[in-house]
Order: sequence, then structure tokens, then C-alpha cells
Amino acid sequence: MISIDFVAGIERDARFPNYLAASGLIRRFAVVQQTYVEGAGEMVIDEVLWRALVAFVDTYASDATVWVVAREKDVGRNERLLSDYMVEWDATAPDDRYPPDVILLRSGQTLIFCMFTEAWYSVGGPGIYHDSCTYSLFSRRDITDEVLAYLRGHPDASGWRLADTVFSADETFEMARQSKRAAWMEEARIMTAVVLGGAIIFAAWKLVSYLISRF
Repeated sequence: MISIDFVAGIERDARFPNYLAASGLIRRFAVVQQTYVEGAGEMVIDEVLWRALVAFVDTYASDATVWVVAREKDVGRNERLLSDYMVEWDATAPDDRYPPDVILLRSGQTLIFCMFTEAWYSVGGPGIYHDSCTYSLFSRRDITDEVLAYLRGHPDASGWRLADTVFSADETFEMARQSKRAAWMEEARIMTAVVLGGAIIFAAWKLVSYLISRF
């Protein structure tokens, strides 16, 4: 069973690409897929969920075109039509398929929607995002209810454990702050133990050296 959490809003310390702000895409709703699945043996990136979200983007507006960008640095430079990208995707071995960084929805030259992949499974990540594959959906209006209804009504929803509540960005920011504080405290505890251990060993060595010198 794939566990999925939800976050509404943008954390205070989150990176926010200029091209989103310039297009008025200031509303964020994140679908957080936990990559740990009991019994799987290794991390799981649920392709079914990714395809479902791509389909959501594709049907968001009737007069728009979906573009795929494998690496975010290529936004505006190397964008591919979704149909072309999916041909290559389907020809790739399942174990080698990883979600692209960015999916853009444009009406003409106007950016009206974006799905941004946050690969926290590669770097750990703070709070709720730890070891997750997070899809941040950016739009001009609040789409929380739309996305929740879409996923809960999806034909493959039986394979997901969808969270009942939606975290706010303020809550996840605090979770991240607390996890950093806990990490710092653990590091300080380990360093203290190392220093004290070293001091005890040094003192013992000095004592043994002293006793040996007396005989």
C-alpha cells in the first residue's frame, strides 16, 4: 500500500522558481508519496500515481498543451510535448523510469499550470517530505478539493493510503524546524560522548604511565 500525504501552501524557506511567480502560479498543493513500502525491499516510486497526476494536468484546461522538462534548468530551452515524451518513457525499462523535474501546461505562450517533482528520496528531506517523491502542483487558484476528489475517485485509489487531512505549509515548516533541532541535539550528544570518552581514555593513559614510571 502506497502512503500519500498532502500539503497546501509554500513553506517560508522553500525555493520558488521565478517563472512560477511571473505567471501568477502562487498556489501550491503537494502530493507527497512516501517511497517506503513495507515488504518492498527498496524505495518505491509509484508510476500509477505519477501517470494519474499527469492526466490531471493534461485535463486541467481544454485549450492548453502539456510540455515535459526532464531537468528544471532546461525550462524554456528544452521542452518536449507530453505525447513525444511518453513514447520514450514507455520504451524505457520500468526500473529505470524516474519522473521528470517539471511538467508545464501552457495556453499559447501563457503558463497556466505546473507540476514540479521534488525528489526527496535522493537527499532525505525535512519533516513530512523525508524519503518521499513529492509532486508540487502550482496554480493560480486553490485546487485542494479538486485534487483530493480526483485521487480518491481514481480507479487505482485502492492501492493508495490517502491521508485524511491536509497539512498547511506552516505545519510542515515547523515539522522541518523540529527535525533539524532534533538532528542538531543528537549530533551534539554524540560529539559530547566522543569528547568525554577521549578525555577518559587520556586520563587513564596518563594514570597508567604514572604507575609504570613508579616501578
